[in-house]
Amino acid sequence: MSASKAYLAVSPERCNGCGRCVRACPRSAIRVGGGYVYVDSSACDGCFACVETCDTGAIVRRAPVSSPVAVGSGPTVIVGSRAEAKALRQAAQVSARERTKATKVAEKRQRADRVKSEHVEAVSADGAATFELTDAAIVVAVMLGAFALKEFVLASEPFALIPDAGRSLARAGVLGVYYSLQAFVLVALARRRGMTVTRAFGLRGLDRTLGERLATAGWTLALLVATRLFATAWGAFAQAVGWEPPARGEITALFGSGGAGLLLTVVLVVVVGPVIEELAFRGVVMRAAGARFGMWPAILGSAGLFALFHLTPWLLVPTFALGTALGWLAWTRRSLAPSIVMHAAYNGIVVAAAFWLAS
Repeated sequence: MSASKAYLAVSPERCNGCGRCVRACPRSAIRVGGGYVYVDSSACDGCFACVETCDTGAIVRRAPVSSPVAVGSGPTVIVGSRAEAKALRQAAQVSARERTKATKVAEKRQRADRVKSEHVEAVSADGAATFELTDAAIVVAVMLGAFALKEFVLASEPFALIPDAGRSLARAGVLGVYYSLQAFVLVALARRRGMTVTRAFGLRGLDRTLGERLATAGWTLALLVATRLFATAWGAFAQAVGWEPPARGEITALFGSGGAGLLLTVVLVVVVGPVIEELAFRGVVMRAAGARFGMWPAILGSAGLFALFHLTPWLLVPTFALGTALGWLAWTRRSLAPSIVMHAAYNGIVVAAAFWLAS
């Protein structure tokens, strides 16, 4: 389009591709495509029908200047030939493909970041600490080391020389040291982040209404009943196929079947044990894995370690089921408090049954 016939100032970046200008032009002088607006200079007679129908400002009257390029609020382009239009169209297509590819990459990264953020939020409710896989590895290593030390001491010859009357207290002391080593590491992880144990491990519940509290209590009770029924069914199945369970009396043999033995068992097996194990397996291991791998890999992974840690092949399956239920409860309720209560109740039922059968 020559300067004398440059009737229109075109801003392709404002064009939305509606095509109203194309339909309005009585001389079919306008073509609109991806990233360009083509005006046939030989056909345009300056009727400005296109200007009147365009409501985006992509085509406007050109100011009476000698340059074919009008000066506006943004860059403007006058296409004066089909060759120029073709070149612009090809450049626009290449640019569009590059933008599309870049957009897809950015969206993929945003989705990954959003998923990770959601996972972290799900396991880090109420300002709880987020742990890393190295933290989980440290906790597991300390637990295994403490377990090996406990077993070594209990199987040692000096321990066997302790009189029967004092052996229960000695065993309680060994278990106390065993749990203290784990508690020390867990507290250190919390202090390292400048938090209290309650806050770092999400022990404060998020239930703000009566309905939420009732829902948490209902889920805790339902999962407790379900896991106990599953353990009972598993025991019946294992015995049916000839796999005998561990000998009865193992729990009562820890500290004796008397009143003092029951008290020590309740303190260490029903109270201390569940608290330490939930802080370790659900508070650190599951939280660290959840921030990296997501909900179910974290729940199942921590449940697997929880089952293996107990080193009882006969109880491997029901313990894994228990760990899965505890992990799901801690994750969905966004607090370790319900899983600790359920774990303690589960152990309490086992202890009560053992002492009742021994009486």
